[in-house]
Amino acid sequence: YFLSKDHIVGTQVLRRFLVFGYFLTGPNLLGAFFLSGAIGFLGSYLFLRAFQAVFPSCRETRFLAASLFFFPSLAFWTSLVGKDSWMFFFLGLAAYSIAHLLEAIHPRYVLGLIVSITVITLLRPPIGVVLTLAIGVSFISILRKRSPAMLRPILYTTAGLLVFGALTLVSKPMAQHPSFSSDVSLTDNMLALAVSKHVGLSADAEGSALPVQIRDPSASELVRFLPGAMFTFLFRPLVFEAHNVVAFISALDGTLLL
Repeated sequence: YFLSKDHIVGTQVLRRFLVFGYFLTGPNLLGAFFLSGAIGFLGSYLFLRAFQAVFPSCRETRFLAASLFFFPSLAFWTSLVGKDSWMFFFLGLAAYSIAHLLEAIHPRYVLGLIVSITVITLLRPPIGVVLTLAIGVSFISILRKRSPAMLRPILYTTAGLLVFGALTLVSKPMAQHPSFSSDVSLTDNMLALAVSKHVGLSADAEGSALPVQIRDPSASELVRFLPGAMFTFLFRPLVFEAHNVVAFISALDGTLLL
């Protein structure tokens, strides 16, 4: 059903990624699992290289490497079959490109950043928007520190135009989402999308144990829901909530992360 949504650009991009995987492994679950694991591994490697580029002599590099490649949440989450491993890879590519652009502007890193943000936005529009804003704020901060005072207004204006242009670009695939309506504002559309995602995950075909907690697409409801939702996403199940071996291992993982 998802892959039949030809009107969504991100679906078309994902289909090409899946075809690429099937071409390499054949249409079997085990092959797709190992390919996704390899893609997730490359994403972790890019994150590590990004850290090393910015902090070349930092002694925490070994701890970061152990976390990226052996921490259960990352090691298993990035090996999931589907678009999540690709998302992790392109997030790593974005981090790697930004780390080098902080030192000097080079065409290949600019290209890497553009490609990664474009693919991330097509696959997961909200993440693309947040990433674009974060990059804009980071570069404005850097320009403020490195530029002469007389040039800062020009640099701020240029950076603001770049952020505005990027947000305009990433808003187009978001507008193609079925939850979006042309009759209401972008804010209302984003709230409706957030609620629909929550309800969809809470009532999925696999029988999620998480109950639906927000139904009204309002900012106040979403803000009240977010703290508990983020804690659940990051740390639950807790140890005393585990009722089988797999859940207990996940609980230990969450406790270590906490």
